[in-house]
Amino acid sequence: AKISGMATTWALASLLLSSTEPQVAQRGFFANWDSATWLVTASFVVKTVSTMYLLQALDSMQKNIGEAVAVIVIYASQVLLPSVDKAFDLSVFLLAVMVVGSVKAYLCAPKIAKAKSAKVSDVGLVSLNTEGSSKLQRMGIDSVLCEVSDILPPGVFYGMLGGVY
Repeated sequence: AKISGMATTWALASLLLSSTEPQVAQRGFFANWDSATWLVTASFVVKTVSTMYLLQALDSMQKNIGEAVAVIVIYASQVLLPSVDKAFDLSVFLLAVMVVGSVKAYLCAPKIAKAKSAKVSDVGLVSLNTEGSSKLQRMGIDSVLCEVSDILPPGVFYGMLGGVY
């Protein structure tokens, strides 16, 4: 339902915007279309609809891999087809392969679990030394040393006003 709604809105907006052109209003929307224009339009419609359905089933990273592979295939077909006069450029090909490889490496990388929230209710303040660190005092920096009854969990620190955060 969402896909058909998006496609319908996209088509209506395109038609409305194109009808504001004076030449389109006089001669009609399809006046200068030839077979190549129809072929390009059909390929974009197929690409757009298939991309929308793929996005429903896949995530955006997998979709981007598919599009990067499609660029490689199109480039290879331009180089290999005798009707297209295009020379092979290694740097262009390697850049496209690098994009596919980096996205694939990102997808294969292990996911880092989010840290659990630390429990600070068991940590007690034993002493508070307002003279601070002698090393910092020699450098001219005022500091305060706090001694706690337990090791602070990761992500927990003492605030400037002595609270545990």
